[in-house]
Amino acid sequence: MSTYEKTARRLTVLETEQPESYPTAIVRQRGGSDAPSKEVDSLKQVLAKEQRAVVVQKAGAEQARRSNACLRAFARTLIQNMNQPCFQVDSENRVVEWNTGMILWTEVGDQSAVGKDLHDVLPEFVAERLLDAITSAEAQAQLLTRLDSLTPVQGTLTREEDFESISYTAIPLLKVPGCVEGCVILLDIL
Repeated sequence: MSTYEKTARRLTVLETEQPESYPTAIVRQRGGSDAPSKEVDSLKQVLAKEQRAVVVQKAGAEQARRSNACLRAFARTLIQNMNQPCFQVDSENRVVEWNTGMILWTEVGDQSAVGKDLHDVLPEFVAERLLDAITSAEAQAQLLTRLDSLTPVQGTLTREEDFESISYTAIPLLKVPGCVEGCVILLDIL
């Protein structure tokens, strides 16, 4: 019997492919007319369900990406339109947003501040205390899946030399509960 005849006698072949890391089964019929149609039909149904699941998963991911982009745009607009000094840092404590109030208080422009570490744009006594507040707020946000609500971290910084007092509020930004993206800091210079 030739190789061709052996191949023709096989009724079904099951091959596995992984396009875009989603396993799918592809059934091909080769030769013969008495293929087990129940098995082929059930494999086709499994394949159709997998394809639908992939489409639904991709649509959900796209919707989440759009929602996250809208929330970021809203946060950016809110920060920029606040009268009091306000800024946003990412999870690595680099400045993401720097509003006009911060420019007036620090005399550091937003183009100079964005992308830099907090220590590079704020006085040392302020940066250290704010980093502690940011760390505390982010730690609380990491536990959000176990907590009922999120409470912003608040405090006051006082510098005796120039009688300046700064009240701050650190609000963590979450992608999803337990996944911190950064922190927004509101300052009130007294």
